[in-house]
Amino acid sequence: MREESKYDKVCQNWTNPAYQNYCVMFQQRKKDSRSPFRVLDCFSGTGCGIVALKRLGVPIQTMVHVEHDPVAVYVCQFNHDNDGIMHHYVETFEEIYGVNEEPDVNLITALVAKYGPFDLVLSGAPCQNYSGLNASRDQTSENAQYLKKVGRLIQKLDHIQGLNGIKDSVLFLSENVVFKEHEDIDKAYSDLSPIRLDAKDFGPAKRNRLYWINMPVNNSEQIKEVASGVSVDGLLDEGYGAIARLLPGGDKRVTVKSNAFLASLSRIDDGRMSKYKIENNPSSRSNAAARYTIETYSLGEREKMMGLPTGYVEKPLKILFNELAINAFLNPEFSNEGKSYRDFLPRRFWHYRKKCQFKFQPNPDHPFFQLALSSPLEGKCHLAFYDEDQYGKHLIGNGWSIPVAEFLLGKLVDLFADDALKTYDNYSYKFPWEPYMSM
Repeated sequence: MREESKYDKVCQNWTNPAYQNYCVMFQQRKKDSRSPFRVLDCFSGTGCGIVALKRLGVPIQTMVHVEHDPVAVYVCQFNHDNDGIMHHYVETFEEIYGVNEEPDVNLITALVAKYGPFDLVLSGAPCQNYSGLNASRDQTSENAQYLKKVGRLIQKLDHIQGLNGIKDSVLFLSENVVFKEHEDIDKAYSDLSPIRLDAKDFGPAKRNRLYWINMPVNNSEQIKEVASGVSVDGLLDEGYGAIARLLPGGDKRVTVKSNAFLASLSRIDDGRMSKYKIENNPSSRSNAAARYTIETYSLGEREKMMGLPTGYVEKPLKILFNELAINAFLNPEFSNEGKSYRDFLPRRFWHYRKKCQFKFQPNPDHPFFQLALSSPLEGKCHLAFYDEDQYGKHLIGNGWSIPVAEFLLGKLVDLFADDALKTYDNYSYKFPWEPYMSM
């Protein structure tokens, strides 16, 4: 069983008969394929899944993104426009699944006929009702059923595509937070148990997650041996340090990881996200006169720690919030000709006036107010409003660790001929820490 030994140290699923069978089927697939993938990305957010696939060089023909947050969709569109891939955006999961507990065969059949057959399904279903940080979590709530429904969707896709002569099973990767009792979820994913991985073993930020996957994965020990010792220090903006370094008697060599980035407004900038900057008193030569500025990790730092390209979230949000503030509100307000936002705002931004609610906060800089947008309700009792910086951190908190996603999806490259793999513009960068810098 030589072939099997490649995975037994990596994946605790290897003793699972269902997983063994999937790995055997994966190995039997054609290894010199030139047919690009068709991918269904459920709850796709800003597109972390496609970032990982592009970094791996996986050829993609079609990408169907299912995402209801219009701000996240804009970030994804901004970064993946004109890349040679046919992108299609679906606003709600119900449009492809239906509103009942079991999937709607007619809807899925239509999805396959229009965009499929699908080779890969990615999913990052809402996690609020599984998270231990949510004191009011309820795994029986409607919002909590999406994780299970994605598994049922995959099984139905397999059945429908099999009837159409597609012999290969749909490959999948479905992510969620860590929680204890998931037997019912496992059943939806063909009795597979999830793999548990923490991003702290692949980079500077913690992110402990469960992954339901039906592909073999490479051995991670070489990466973990080095990356688990990477601290946040080298990823912080110039002049800043990890606040743990200020602790009296602390070992300066100790590894300092960022805590997991969270998405809720009350937690995106809590005390666990802090850094410091020394401001010396120029009139004193004493170290005792040093004062510290304490801040939370910036949006740019969080992008780097999660393995995203520089400005991936920050740049499109700056454009979006500026367009809305100036052309959706300020210019129409001061128009002497009674013009509306449609006379100033580019048409591609019109839908935000209907899909989002807005709040205005005083700001000392032009245009002298700060715009805050509502995020989708997502099972919450009240809307949360985020300014530009907060919304970016919110999106990061909802995203994936790119190094972990890339690791889990890494075996996909074995399915393609070497000359079929692609190099995508802006996605051949190296993560700015070891061992990736030396690879």
